[in-house]
Amino acid sequence: MKLDAKSYAVGQTEVARILDVSTRRVRQLVAAGRFSANEDGRYVLRDAIAGYAAALTEAAARRQSPAHEKLRTARAVEIEQRLARNDRDLVAMPEALTVLREVAGTYVDSIRGMPTLITNDPRERQRVAAICDADADRLASKTKATIAAFKSGKPDEPEEDE
Repeated sequence: MKLDAKSYAVGQTEVARILDVSTRRVRQLVAAGRFSANEDGRYVLRDAIAGYAAALTEAAARRQSPAHEKLRTARAVEIEQRLARNDRDLVAMPEALTVLREVAGTYVDSIRGMPTLITNDPRERQRVAAICDADADRLASKTKATIAAFKSGKPDEPEEDE
């Protein structure tokens, strides 16, 4: 008995086994128009193999395209960033700014409270308060400039020594 390759048809399960795919994948290939069932719901084996081969060839070509390479690179960067964030090597901007504000605020408050810790003499306290307030104001100003630089992504300009 000689088989006619142009008309030899098999069922969905047999096509899946021959192509080494699932029956679901066979249905996807049919839905994509790669091959189709004949009148009795069976698939011409030659058409199924050719359709599957064409699908594999197209998929390989898509993987080699520049757009696919850009997507793969973007995904890799996103994964690296997610891992760095999870490992705490990368900190979210709002979180970093909150910490910066809290630490700088603690220092400013500490500097402003020093005059009362240093002396009880009212005149001396005023003199020390003026010195401490100037430093506290400078620290607050520098913190504000640093936060603005972080937000803009541009480096903060270094202050020149006076």
